[in-house]
Amino acid sequence: MTKTSFQYHHHTSYDRHKMTGHYLDWQNQPVVYKEYPGIDPILLPQDLGPPEIKISYLLKGVAPSSMAHEIDVEKLSLILRLTYSITAKTPYSGGNLYYRSVASAGALYPTEIYVATDGVHGLKDGLHHFALLRHGLSTIRSQDLSHYIVRVTKTPDHRTPILTFFLTAILFRL
Repeated sequence: MTKTSFQYHHHTSYDRHKMTGHYLDWQNQPVVYKEYPGIDPILLPQDLGPPEIKISYLLKGVAPSSMAHEIDVEKLSLILRLTYSITAKTPYSGGNLYYRSVASAGALYPTEIYVATDGVHGLKDGLHHFALLRHGLSTIRSQDLSHYIVRVTKTPDHRTPILTFFLTAILFRL
């Protein structure tokens, strides 16, 4: 049984001297963008500037009174744009290759972002998938999930989070 992160790293790491040859199956590439057929994403605003708050406020957990503990669609859009967005485009033989603001060995980008919302101004409560290519939210479930989230995460004060992010991976892209 693996007991430490070092042991986990050691047991799951590649040894470049023991690796056998491999090839890329260019005819069987994974889908680069996850889509939910039949669900049109709610498009989020994209022309937003960076937040006007000092990083020291964020690090100390102190925000000016103008930064109320309220989240609206614009703030959520900005969070998603700053954490997981398309940063560049390069043409290649089959079309365009889009780069993202997250690291990914081999540019397969396996991570998908979901967000559960509770009280976001301008958005119905529910579970949403971030549709990166369209910079929008595909609503997977339209209902208040906060009581489930509080129960599963065991928040100490049982307060409901406004935003709960879930990161998943598509294994075929790994």
